[in-house]
Amino acid sequence: MNYMQMARLIETTKTQDRGVVTIPESVREKLGIKKGTTVLFVENEKGNIEIRTLEAETIDMLDEIGAALREKGVTMEQWLADGRKIRKQLFEDMYPDLA
Repeated sequence: MNYMQMARLIETTKTQDRGVVTIPESVREKLGIKKGTTVLFVENEKGNIEIRTLEAETIDMLDEIGAALREKGVTMEQWLADGRKIRKQLFEDMYPDLA
């Protein structure tokens, strides 16, 4: 299957002054972009630029972290407990007068 069979043109738009681009409504709906949504431009492994939302990127990153922890046999409870211990130690190191 070649690139043109896999890729599908959704919409086109033109660049305005200072590089401003209006994301077409159909694309905003598909990506869940609303006023105030943080939009990321991410380069994938093929060098193509993808438009993603911060929310979607964060969910994907957390899923990757979760998968890596499961592979190592670490439960969510262990991970959270370790995080609390680390934060407590950091606080004590940074603010010994308050600890």
